[in-house]
Amino acid sequence: MIRTLLITVLWLGINSPSNAQADDYAVCAACHGAQAEGNQALGVPALAGMQKDYLLRQLQAFANGQRGKQDSYSQQMLAMAALLQDEQKRQRLAVYLSQLAATNTTQHSQAVDAERLKRGYKYYQGNCGGCHGGKAQGNVVLQSPRLSHLSSDYIKRQLQHFADGKRGSDSLYGRQMQMMAKTVSDPQILNDMLLFIQEQQ
Repeated sequence: MIRTLLITVLWLGINSPSNAQADDYAVCAACHGAQAEGNQALGVPALAGMQKDYLLRQLQAFANGQRGKQDSYSQQMLAMAALLQDEQKRQRLAVYLSQLAATNTTQHSQAVDAERLKRGYKYYQGNCGGCHGGKAQGNVVLQSPRLSHLSSDYIKRQLQHFADGKRGSDSLYGRQMQMMAKTVSDPQILNDMLLFIQEQQ
């Protein structure tokens, strides 16, 4: 019994966010939300539950200036870049955010267009599912981020940045997305795909 209790306490100590990690995130909460749930009105993405390695890559990209100049939304992060120069802090932030539970922020319609959802499933699996997972849950092995729980507006904006070459030229993963973004430029395909993604929350 005592041994089991000690093992449980040790496990919680290893896998629970520390106060230091929470303190690191405090400066981000004003925009990204107390639980990193994002803020659609501010154009700010949800970060909770994202894969650690993906988060770390994006934090590094903002810190070294590879990201942050694409549009007025990403420029908001430029002011924060000075706070991301410490590699250990970036590591702590990435771990903390990856351990937070993703929050369901989408208002699901009770009358989802079944035909659109069917098309969205087909388009998504054909274009995105191989990397981002069959339910948009992401894929750690392929370094592909989770897409569910991201707002449709944010996903649209990032796809446009990839298609325009404003984002992605600095890495293999980004260049792959530049190619893929151009395959879903048709508004109907994109909107149906986004409907499917949002229904995965």
